Amino acid sequence: MNDRSPSASGGFQRPLLHPLGGSNLATLLGAFRKYAPFNRYSLPVRLLAISAVLLRFPFYRAERIFHGRRIQNLELSEDPVFVIGHWRSGTTHLHNLLCKDPQFGWTNFIQTAMPWDFLSRLKIALPIIERFLPDTRGMDNVRLSIESPQEEEMALGNMGSLSYYYCYYFPQHFRRVYRDSILCDDLNEEELQGFRNNFLYLTKKLSLSERNQGKRLLFKNPANTARIPLLRSIFKGAKFIHIVRNPFEVFCSTVRHYERTMSAFAWQEWDEIDFDQLTLENYELMMKRFLQFRSNFDPDSFYELRFEALEENPILEIEKVYDHFKFPNKDMAINAIQEYAQEQRNYRKNVYRISKRQVAQIRRGWGFALDVWNYDLPEGVEVTD
Repeated sequence: MNDRSPSASGGFQRPLLHPLGGSNLATLLGAFRKYAPFNRYSLPVRLLAISAVLLRFPFYRAERIFHGRRIQNLELSEDPVFVIGHWRSGTTHLHNLLCKDPQFGWTNFIQTAMPWDFLSRLKIALPIIERFLPDTRGMDNVRLSIESPQEEEMALGNMGSLSYYYCYYFPQHFRRVYRDSILCDDLNEEELQGFRNNFLYLTKKLSLSERNQGKRLLFKNPANTARIPLLRSIFKGAKFIHIVRNPFEVFCSTVRHYERTMSAFAWQEWDEIDFDQLTLENYELMMKRFLQFRSNFDPDSFYELRFEALEENPILEIEKVYDHFKFPNKDMAINAIQEYAQEQRNYRKNVYRISKRQVAQIRRGWGFALDVWNYDLPEGVEVTD
């Protein structure tokens, strides 16, 4: 077996700061016990993650002692709004637009990377983290900063083992982790309750942070697309905004996304993983499961839009979202969102190429999605032999 080195993907260099460096000691040790052995290339990163957890230990323990009861006793004024959709479907773009509305609170990079200690000032850690943070997310040209809105999945992985991010960290266990963390079929009640407890604790803690106080939280996380019943068991009044994109573009972007993400975070070999097949399998599993839930939604708690429409006229599509849910302060929100939308007009999109064999595989495996959302091969995707 030829182990892929950190520079195997187009010269991409593995960042020294691994997400698990923001976990607590119990979570890190649990991951080591459950998913070892690891490859030699990840040794420096693993040692740094261990060091980060040990150095932070007294600080996150103190934060739990001083703030734990306050967090537990907090009553949320409103249940969150969830932006969902398969990876590479435009969830980040939609989330970034909505986050410009000052009525919403959201998770930033520090909060998702260090869920146990973000209520502290972290003045010493912030410059160090910012120095090692890449300019963009790697799989696309979306800018990245310590204050930019992020999904909460990394935080959940640093609070317990039920997280999709573990697919990237431990790719030898990809299929099992995916089924456990996304579909949740084989989990016992103790595991499900642990996830509920962690998610609720994180939500309450986010609501206590300075920027989010008194605001309704807006989460964005593709992994939540097939977790809807589990989320509704925690937040009965939650709202869900689903964004869908042409499956051919989703396929191309997801395959690229896997390789770049594993180059950054994997602690195990992944050279034998067939990313085409993995993408085909996972999309089918997630979206068929989502469609089962979609038919049971109360219209007042669910709205669906298309990425292509959002890209063409973001303000019109956002107005439809606000009208559907009757979100307050619509005019003020649209003004703030419009300014950001104008800034994104020159965003440089990736160019996609796909083989005839891949086109046939998508039509065969994802035909249900092409039919439900009325998509076909777009003109902008180049088909090769």
